[in-house]
Amino acid sequence: MRNTFGANVGGPIIKDRLFFFAAYEGQRKHEDLQVTRVVPSPGMQVGSISYFSGGAEQTLTASQIAGNGS
Repeated sequence: MRNTFGANVGGPIIKDRLFFFAAYEGQRKHEDLQVTRVVPSPGMQVGSISYFSGGAEQTLTASQIAGNGS
């Protein structure tokens, strides 16, 4: 839900010489959105990435990881 509202007012103080003007804008925003974040494992945090391929565990080296970012 988002409510955006505002008001403007203005007018002369001295005819054809001095004027005033004021503006206000407000916004109310309510969000009921749940966000799920994935936290890397301790091994990933230190740069060790392992995965299973063909029934065997494979580990990527630092140079393999660095070369993947191209």
